[in-house]
Amino acid sequence: MKKMCMAVAVLVVLFFGLASFAYAIDVEVEPSVKAAGMKWKENGVSEGHKSYVGVGIQGNLSDFSSLPGLKLNFGLEEWRMGEAVDEDAEIPRKGYRFYGEISRPIRYLEFSFAPCIGAGFEEWHRREGNPKIAGSWQSLRFFSGTAGIKAGYDCYFAKVIAIQPFNIEGGTLKARTGYEISLGANIWKDLDLALFYKDVRFARPDTEMQLTGAAVSYKF
Repeated sequence: MKKMCMAVAVLVVLFFGLASFAYAIDVEVEPSVKAAGMKWKENGVSEGHKSYVGVGIQGNLSDFSSLPGLKLNFGLEEWRMGEAVDEDAEIPRKGYRFYGEISRPIRYLEFSFAPCIGAGFEEWHRREGNPKIAGSWQSLRFFSGTAGIKAGYDCYFAKVIAIQPFNIEGGTLKARTGYEISLGANIWKDLDLALFYKDVRFARPDTEMQLTGAAVSYKF
């Protein structure tokens, strides 16, 4: 899995480089690091808290000659527990996500507003062979659609999106709508810092992953 993620990241960078050369569009490559506290709920009951660390790479495309102002983002994230799973075998210990998003900023004075829609694919893994999850899923795979809005003022920005899982495989879970809220600022040149809260939800049985943390990214 790690080799596959690395290969995809290299292909993403190469694709954006070729696109920039061939179509004279503006391309940014944006690596990021995340750290968060994860709260896991299963069957409607809290199963514990763990630390979460993640790394990612995102490509940002903009300034299309035929569609000025349009922005496209594509990326890959990989995450894992920042500590031993120990007795909390129900909590996923690692996962990854591929995603894409399209937005169109609207500017007014020093403010900007950008409706955005996107889609992604995620896979979560739990520790195998533990009797506490016997008969339940060990790997959960699902697609998700997102819709929301980004807002910016000066060096500050905010984003609110709804997250709708679908086409869920690996368990009997049903989709519920979750959400993500992030607040951040450009703190130095192309270095951004953001605080975020993310809640991905499922039903039957009620299952939730809640993340509260910070992300640091840099645009090249």
